[in-house]
Amino acid sequence: MNEKMKKIAILAAALLMGFSAQAQSMYDAYSFGKTEYYGTARTLGMGNAVTAVGADLGSIGINPAGSAVAGYSQFTITPGITVASTVAEWAPSYTAGVGDQVFGEGSRDSRTRFILPNLGLSLRIETGNRDGLRSFTVGMVSNRTSTHLERVSAFGQDNLTSISGAFATMANFNADGNGNPLDPDIFRYDDMYGSKYFWNYIAGYDAGLINYNDDAGTYYGSGEFKAFDGVNYDYYVPGLLRKSSFTETVGHRDDILINFGLDFSDRLFLGFNLGLQAQRRRYSEFYRESADNPAAFPLTPEYHDNTGAVVVEAATNFNASTYEYNYVADVDGVYAKLGVIWLPTESLRLGAAIQTPTACTVEERWRVVINNYTDAGSTYGNSPESESSYSYRSPWGFNLGAAFTFGAYGMLSADYELSDFSVMKYSLLDNDPVAGDPFYEVNRLNKLFYGVSHALRVGLEVKPFPTFALRAGYTFQSNPERYYTDSDGYTVDAAFYDANFNFYEGGGAALAKKQYIDAPVRSLSLGLGFISDGAFFADLAVRRTTWPVTRFAPYADYLTTAYGCATDTYSPVVRSTRSLVDAVLTLGWRF
Repeated sequence: MNEKMKKIAILAAALLMGFSAQAQSMYDAYSFGKTEYYGTARTLGMGNAVTAVGADLGSIGINPAGSAVAGYSQFTITPGITVASTVAEWAPSYTAGVGDQVFGEGSRDSRTRFILPNLGLSLRIETGNRDGLRSFTVGMVSNRTSTHLERVSAFGQDNLTSISGAFATMANFNADGNGNPLDPDIFRYDDMYGSKYFWNYIAGYDAGLINYNDDAGTYYGSGEFKAFDGVNYDYYVPGLLRKSSFTETVGHRDDILINFGLDFSDRLFLGFNLGLQAQRRRYSEFYRESADNPAAFPLTPEYHDNTGAVVVEAATNFNASTYEYNYVADVDGVYAKLGVIWLPTESLRLGAAIQTPTACTVEERWRVVINNYTDAGSTYGNSPESESSYSYRSPWGFNLGAAFTFGAYGMLSADYELSDFSVMKYSLLDNDPVAGDPFYEVNRLNKLFYGVSHALRVGLEVKPFPTFALRAGYTFQSNPERYYTDSDGYTVDAAFYDANFNFYEGGGAALAKKQYIDAPVRSLSLGLGFISDGAFFADLAVRRTTWPVTRFAPYADYLTTAYGCATDTYSPVVRSTRSLVDAVLTLGWRF
């Protein structure tokens, strides 16, 4: 395994899900399981550093004991908006040994959505005791715990690669996932249900995105030129291709919390949540490439008809092609969470909570549509809408917190939270020992290449007046993804291990030194609050979250060295930066 192959695998780690037309990846597992707390404007304004604070319906999802701290019943509703912004830059190709890419001018894209991150009711019931159990609370709260909102638009041009060439390479070498070429007789829509091949390659063949050279027994792309020197065939991009890549993710996750809290002598507070999760994530990608000069892209496509005869179409010119992939996942789950808050002194509060893994059911649907345009017109190929259901187990975690109050003038709080992503696991809804485990490989990747995520949250609340509060907060969350140095000295990330799965699982090399990817998520928040002399109160908060720079390939590299060929061709690279701004307003009543 050489250095070039290693770099290919690292780039492949960011490949978009739609190209392989498969879900249940380790990155899906992370997307389903990661938590981004929202809550009320008060908790958001304090950076959600509220494990030891309580008394707010936004804090209940972080520490169930928070409901028992409040000396009253309350109702809150929190509408808001969220704005996602992305800047994307395009580099034509990775070049081995030259370091970073040369990226072009960035393009900015943004999306805005209305959100309702909190809606809740908590009832306090007094026992009449002055000591011991003074009261208990029951409540039901909906708190948002994740937002999926991102659109990436990137544009470029080159004569180095084509998505059709990437499809052709995989059709030649790995169309069924086992290193076998695509059978040219299998290209009809009706055959997809019983086919052992990935549906996107069959759709590409139907659309003419890839064509079969019957003389050589190989595939080539509609965006490539088929050259013959009398002995061998050579395929290359003969002219400039203009390229556009669009990806979009939309959705959110809400936790419905059935809460029960106990107050012992206004010093010790216990709480329990039964959490019901509901999540929807919609992902789509659209890619288009067009010939700057169609006359430079002559085609004489060949294919087998239903009788097995070779059909050679009339010569024409390639104009453009499009690839579209749409995916929807609905995830429902249930978990339990226990929490405690203790006041050892009047000014010091300590809190802790632990949450079980979430037992989830995932229902997903996806579809591929490919179009190819030539001088003779357009042809298309599409897959049926695939549906699948399976079980998923999310991370477990615990959090600790401390808060120091300055009488009636404010407080300073800090939280630490740990989440263990290595326990994420897919499984069949009905365990059939005869059917085997179709998730074995991805579960191994989850266990090896995801570890723990550490979050540090700090919050400050200052009350210059009894009816007015100023707030600020900061959150730092580490990336749970990790990589290794193996016994041969190579850097091994999840994509490289997956590409050489049998080699490593068979003991060809051992994973040695383990390191985490340094790519934290950071948030900064500001807020203010109004507390009336009566029952009404209102809070406002704004939070900005930034993610590290990410890179992905709009389509696969031509992984030819992995199959014994001499050279590799590298796909374009898109570099994107993402930020999210949330603005929320909480209206509440105490009674």
